[in-house]
Amino acid sequence: VACDLAEMGLVAPQNMLDGEFGYFSLFEEGHSLEKTVADLGKVWRITEVAHKPFPSGRATHGVLDAVLELQREEKFSTAEVAAIEAHVPPLTYQLVARPPRAGMTPNQARLCIPYVVARALRDGSLSVRDFTTEALSDRDTFALADRILVARDNNPNPSALAPVTASITLLNGKSFRREKTVIYGNPKNPMTHEAHIEKFRTNWQSGIARLPEENCEKLIKSVDQIEQCDGVGALIDLMIPAS
Repeated sequence: VACDLAEMGLVAPQNMLDGEFGYFSLFEEGHSLEKTVADLGKVWRITEVAHKPFPSGRATHGVLDAVLELQREEKFSTAEVAAIEAHVPPLTYQLVARPPRAGMTPNQARLCIPYVVARALRDGSLSVRDFTTEALSDRDTFALADRILVARDNNPNPSALAPVTASITLLNGKSFRREKTVIYGNPKNPMTHEAHIEKFRTNWQSGIARLPEENCEKLIKSVDQIEQCDGVGALIDLMIPAS
C-alpha cells in the first residue's frame, strides 16, 4: 500500500526513519539503512514471525511445551503429579508468573503459568474452552495449579523469553526435567500444517453459533490454494456470520 501511494504522488513526512525525531532515533540504536535496503527482495521477515500454538500469553508457551512433551513421553496423569517447578527468565516471570486464584478473568488466566499448565495437562492441550466460566471455576484445576511453582532464573537478558526449564515430580517419587531453548511456534521449532489446521478448526467451532459450519473446510481449502484465489473478497465472504 505504501508503494502504491508513493507511486501516485502522495508525499510522506520527511526523515521519518532517520531524522532527529524519526523512528530509529526514538526506538532503535545502531541502525543501518544500507543493509536493510540491500536485503529488500532477498530476506523475507514474514518467515521469522512466530505462531501461537496455544490461546494463552506467548510467554507461557515454553513451559507449556516442556510439560506437555514430558506428559506425552512418560504417560502420567494429573492425579499422579506431586509438584511441578518451572524456572523462567525474569521477563517471563514478570509477565506470566502470577499466582492462580478462583475468580480470575479469562485474560488473567491466559497470563498465569500455573493455570494454563494445569488445564493443559487434563486433556493434553490447551484450547479456548479452557477459559470459559465453567473452566475458571473448576476446583480440580486450581488444586493442581497450586502444586505448580514458577521461579525466576538468573538470565541476564532483560528481553529473553527462553530458555525455560520444567521439572515434574510424581507421587511415586519419579521425576522428569525438560529444557526448552527454542519455543514451540518459533520458525526454528514450527507448528506442523496439521497442527495449524487443528487449531483453526477448534477456534472456528468456538464461534459456531455465528459462523456457518460448512464454510470452515471451504476456507481451509481456499487458503491452501490461495494462488488460485481471484481476490481476498472470496475469503471474506466465507467469514461473514450467518443471518
